[in-house]
This record gives sequence, structure tokens and C-alpha cells, in this order.
Amino acid sequence: MNSKANLISNYNLVEMISFHQKVEASDLLKKRVDKIANELLEHLNRAESLEKISAANQPGKSSAKVQDTFLEFALALGFQDEAKGLLRNIQILL
Repeated sequence: MNSKANLISNYNLVEMISFHQKVEASDLLKKRVDKIANELLEHLNRAESLEKISAANQPGKSSAKVQDTFLEFALALGFQDEAKGLLRNIQILL
């Protein structure tokens, strides 16, 4: 077993569960969303990414530390940084 495969075997791989809502969307849009999801999954399961995620995912640490390990890649895919107040205008009804 090569060292990269050995490194990967030391970590749990990231898994994806797909859920498609029943909304009107073109096949092209659905394919684009699936492509982005698969690109992110592939990135997260690279040996370097798994190592960073494992180091950040420790008891007592913020989940933001885990997100930071792949934030740059996610932004390049078109995701938006939630720290920029994207949810500030949403009203919560109790």
C-alpha cells in the first residue's frame, strides 16, 4: 500500500447523501448542482483535506474550524461565505 493510500485509510471518508426536492428546475441546473456537489466531495476526500479536517474536528473546537479547512475551495465553486451576514434578513416565526 502506498503512503497516500495508507494516509487515507487512517481517516473516515466524507460521504454524500443526495436529496432532491420536488421543485421545477431544468435538467441542466440539476446536472450543474450535482457536478458541484461531486467536485466538493472529491476535494474533501483528498488525503490533504482529510488530514486538515481531522485536525480541526476536535472536541471543544468550533465547527467553523472544520469549515475553514475547505472554505477557499467552496468559494471557488460558487458557495457564499455565511459569515457575511447572509441570514440577517430572515425573520423567524415562532
